[in-house]
Amino acid sequence: IGTDAGIEGIGLTFFGGPIIGALKAAVDGLGVLTIGADPMRVTTLLRAMDKAVTGHGDAKAAVEMALLVIAGKRLGQRDLEHAGPGHPITASSPCTSCRRR
Repeated sequence: IGTDAGIEGIGLTFFGGPIIGALKAAVDGLGVLTIGADPMRVTTLLRAMDKAVTGHGDAKAAVEMALLVIAGKRLGQRDLEHAGPGHPITASSPCTSCRRR
């Protein structure tokens, strides 16, 4: 995900194989929902994704992760240091639900 301010966030998903095309389409489709939105309003964007589509947790997680990276960068934190109030994450923490560039 890229912002108008030039901040980029990258989200990851770890499933692939025969569903990689469907997963990419899901991430791209969910990413469209973030265009023009404030990336600092992560919870609002997650709700919009949940309202738009049921399931697809892996794709939502990738978009969420990218949004959290952007939020952290805007707050002056390093990647993977911020996952919302009271929820620090590490490189091994799972993301629960994440805009494409």
